[in-house]
Amino acid sequence: MTNGNEEDTVANLPTPTESLVPPKSPRKVSIASNVFARRISTQPSEDGAASSSGKMDLSALMRRRSTFKGLAQSITNAIAIRRLTKASVDLSQKPKQKLENTYKMNPDEGKGFYPDRMRKAITEVLETNLDEVTYSAKNAGILAENLTEMIKSRIKLLKLDRYKIVCNVILGQCLEQGLESASRCVWDQKVDNYACVTYKNKTLFVVATVYGIYFE
Repeated sequence: MTNGNEEDTVANLPTPTESLVPPKSPRKVSIASNVFARRISTQPSEDGAASSSGKMDLSALMRRRSTFKGLAQSITNAIAIRRLTKASVDLSQKPKQKLENTYKMNPDEGKGFYPDRMRKAITEVLETNLDEVTYSAKNAGILAENLTEMIKSRIKLLKLDRYKIVCNVILGQCLEQGLESASRCVWDQKVDNYACVTYKNKTLFVVATVYGIYFE
């Protein structure tokens, strides 16, 4: 037998289908970045706590957000540094001087490429630099390059206006062997020419060829 107070208490008890804790609305976490935008909703479990998978996803996205943020910042800094570097370039250099066309199809009188004059200059260079030189396989390549530059410098001292100078040097060891050298050019026979000199000492031989091409 129950009294009136017990009946009121029983009447106020929630039914089994009702929850003791009011349901919470889903909590949404929105993370947007330049690369991706995602939305994650964590539903409370039966005891009201968020699931562990939701926490892991949230922490991973936060790490990704910080990574992309640092990458964007580094790119921005690099662009700024590049702009500053370009701006700091010295622009006070003198511009290249443009000359009018002379329309000269032939060299001036006395300033042409004369083979006899060129052979004399080439022979002088070879005799001065190879008189007491002994052939060495290790230094042959360097010696040929040096001779090429020295011959070109010597020819340019003759002041051949509007001529392009091309020099080719063949250097080898003297072993009583035979050697044939040939070349073919496409040029103007009236103004273009070449000069070839062969030099030989006890241990080496040199074939130096210089081409003079008139630049119209």
